[in-house]
Amino acid sequence: MKTVLITVGVIIAVLLAIVVTIALVIMAVVHKHMGSLSAVVKSVKEASDEVENTPKSLMGVEGVVLPKIKADFPEFDPRLMKSYVKSFALDYFAAMTAGKATASSFQKNCSRQFCEMIIAQAPTAGKFADAKVHKVVISDYRTSEYDATVVFQLAVEYRYNGRSNRSQEKYEVDYSYFLEDYSGHQEISSMKCPNCGAPIESLDRGNCPYCDYKLDVHEEAIVLDRTWKITDIKKC
Repeated sequence: MKTVLITVGVIIAVLLAIVVTIALVIMAVVHKHMGSLSAVVKSVKEASDEVENTPKSLMGVEGVVLPKIKADFPEFDPRLMKSYVKSFALDYFAAMTAGKATASSFQKNCSRQFCEMIIAQAPTAGKFADAKVHKVVISDYRTSEYDATVVFQLAVEYRYNGRSNRSQEKYEVDYSYFLEDYSGHQEISSMKCPNCGAPIESLDRGNCPYCDYKLDVHEEAIVLDRTWKITDIKKC
């Protein structure tokens, strides 16, 4: 009888030892995988944070195009122009966030047609809270018979439409120097009558309002000073 009891006791002890061993192995495996899962979650969060906090990389080609721009426009100051573009972008995002834009806010540095587009966009563009411009570079230079355009790329950050995370985006701004006609599709930046020298705001009448001189849009003397105007902004 004693032998039987001893044998049963040994078997139970062995079984308990096996159960404990299996439990320890299972706990070790679970702990290992939980650690791996935590590491994966941590890595994903770190990658997400890095994307949220890292400005977009830009394609600057100033070394290539700046000599061409300076050859055409010796007075072109890239640092000053970048400052204008950055200031415009912040004003643009502020106007979009406010849901309202006025011509007086943009007409000095933007073409008339682009001003009208900004005013039309503002009510439905969305909110661009805490907008920042991290960097501005010159990314292209295009010329034609009628105009010249310097393209700037901007690394921009904002919180869109109340979202908690920050968006890092890349935008392009076109800065153009050109003569526009009197049809209403374009604008002439600065005019004076070639006969009496009086300022002219529009060629619609066809004659100088002061001396009645017949004005011709193709007469070079009419346009004395063409200026740079921002003509577009878009997300890349």
